Amino acid sequence: MTLMNRASACFLAACGVLCLTSCQQPATDNTQASLPFQGQTIRVAVPKGWGFKDQWEVQLEEWGARTGAKAELAEVDMADGSGPLLKADSAPQLIIMPWTRRGELLAGHKLLPFPDDSLVESKLDWNDLFQGLREKQAQIDVGPGLAPIGSPVLVCYYRSDLLEKAGLKPPETWDDYQSLLDQLETWAPGLMVVEPWSPEFRATMFLARALPYVKNSGQYSVFFNVEDGAPFIASPGFVKGLEMAQAAMKKLSPESLKHDPVTCRNLVVTGKAALAIGLENGPAAGGFNLGATTPTAEKAAAAEKRGESVAIGFCRLPGATEFYSTASNDWAKTENQAANFVTLSGFAGLCAAVPSGTKPEQASAALNLLAALLLDAGTPFPPGVKSLCRESQTPDAALWTGKDLSASEAGKYVAAVGKSLRDRQQASELPVVGHAEFRAALTKGLTSCLEQGQTPTDALNAVAAEWREILKKFGAAEVLSSYRSALGLSRRDAS
Repeated sequence: MTLMNRASACFLAACGVLCLTSCQQPATDNTQASLPFQGQTIRVAVPKGWGFKDQWEVQLEEWGARTGAKAELAEVDMADGSGPLLKADSAPQLIIMPWTRRGELLAGHKLLPFPDDSLVESKLDWNDLFQGLREKQAQIDVGPGLAPIGSPVLVCYYRSDLLEKAGLKPPETWDDYQSLLDQLETWAPGLMVVEPWSPEFRATMFLARALPYVKNSGQYSVFFNVEDGAPFIASPGFVKGLEMAQAAMKKLSPESLKHDPVTCRNLVVTGKAALAIGLENGPAAGGFNLGATTPTAEKAAAAEKRGESVAIGFCRLPGATEFYSTASNDWAKTENQAANFVTLSGFAGLCAAVPSGTKPEQASAALNLLAALLLDAGTPFPPGVKSLCRESQTPDAALWTGKDLSASEAGKYVAAVGKSLRDRQQASELPVVGHAEFRAALTKGLTSCLEQGQTPTDALNAVAAEWREILKKFGAAEVLSSYRSALGLSRRDAS
């Protein structure tokens, strides 16, 4: 090749490089511009010590690559009494928090409602949530605003093989349940009945038992009067619930006063108990994260070999055929003596929300990230965090139960949970600012009754007196504001 030809070839090659570079540059710019949240930084607050940082690192990086945004994970101490959830110097755009802490954000209207376009099937898929869960527990005063991640409920476990042999049925009401306790030696000789009355879980167990005597459809006021914030904890409905619990305690295993829900579950599954109240902790090691529980040797009971003859059935917690109406200040019977069921929720588990100070463009990115984390089946969650919340989760029953349940039993457990969370007759455990203090006062009063012999009426009157002092501490208006917001009521609503 001549010198001239070589020079021409070099010139043409250089032009080609320049052309290629100039042609490629706009494409790169277009690619960057097409990323939906380019340049946004989303700070995600998660509970400290729950294991999110290890589990979500890869998912957050992948989401950032797809969207052009950056997600920063911040672990925050969210234990009761640990201080404010939202701090000005580290305000998150997405917060993952315990249901039990939401009251303090509801009190100050510090949460954004989810816009309608974020609730569609391709995003948060809101209609896939169990109806009662989405219409009750997940609401704030201006609409949907709390996305459930885990919301466990208690269910009744029973030895179906023994009940069938004796010609008996699972309990529909607490009266039915008490009848099974009274007849225990005839249908399950040598076996025990257990309920989770450990000090850490005592308040929850009581409220779950009492609610059918306290709440009926259309009645908003349960724990407090929605008009003036006065405590209802000493009302005749709650007294009746404690009287029924006191009667049951005479037939329960004395160890029930030390047991948590998982321990009770293990005792019936391994054939040691004929009847129990508990919940499944899933197949993952570590158990369900219920906060502090009483350590007992029975925690390992599920690992023991189960007898082939043991068959477990499940039903939602019993109801009642009468309830005390705070509107009429009198007892009322249910229509046709049908059981009045009420589900207690919000005593454990996590939810997600967007704080009200979040800018609109960041809120959109935060909700996009939340949808990616919640609905991507490949997203790993720390053990014991995620629980059954959606209709689409029900076919995979084994994901939500211990491995020592058969496929048929797992399906029955999921059916009982689904029935509980579909029901719009639902009440969250003390969804107010000051939750921990109100709960501690209730635990103290229950202990005085169940362990020290105080009458149910006197015990709950003492609790009501303590609650009135707690109302003064946090401000009655603040507590009432959080309570009304949790019920989906605005400050102006009267019913």
